[in-house]
Amino acid sequence: MRFLLDTNICIYALKQHQAVLTRLLSERPIDVGLSVITEAELRTGAAKSTASTRTTRLLENFLRPLTVVEFTSEDAVAYAAVRAKLEHAGTPHKGKTTDAEKRLVRDHLDQTLTVRQLAARANMSERTFARRFVQDTGTTPQRWLIGQRILLAQQLLEESDETVDAIADHTGFGNATALRHHFRAWRGTTPIAYRRLFRGDPAGRPPGAPARKVGHGRVSHSQVE
Repeated sequence: MRFLLDTNICIYALKQHQAVLTRLLSERPIDVGLSVITEAELRTGAAKSTASTRTTRLLENFLRPLTVVEFTSEDAVAYAAVRAKLEHAGTPHKGKTTDAEKRLVRDHLDQTLTVRQLAARANMSERTFARRFVQDTGTTPQRWLIGQRILLAQQLLEESDETVDAIADHTGFGNATALRHHFRAWRGTTPIAYRRLFRGDPAGRPPGAPARKVGHGRVSHSQVE
């Protein structure tokens, strides 16, 4: 047995690329199989499908040429232990694929970094990088970037007396108008109103009060939007 298919690969083949599996089977059908657990998972999923009759028919056609590998009770226990460990740790790619690129962006929020540049750094095509990024974060690279810039803007509004123009420059928005636009869209208020609300000071900081400066271009990864 050269190819033991798991549930996700079977679903992928069923939905989109059964032609690939067909070509594979045409070479050495005996070399392609799946476990009885995978078969059970597929049948359960088909039964729960909104189009169960059609899905079950497709599944039967899909399974017919495949070899089903029986599990002993010892195999099943070992399989369950490995699966539980993987589920506890998370799938291998999740949270890992684009971590380095996210760190780079957080450290250089005042700079322009395109999806093309990040994809090249990760040795992926733009399309693959964007898809993996959504898998890792639940959102697109552009929306994630805006969220990180908003978080840094909040930090600067809270901890410094820098002007909105200066904060817009430090966070990569470029100008106060763009910062105000995105800040209102994400936080439902203006940067200045947010600063006053955060400080409990509707009139603003009194003249002559000491200002605090903070480092620019970095926010905690635990704050990912």
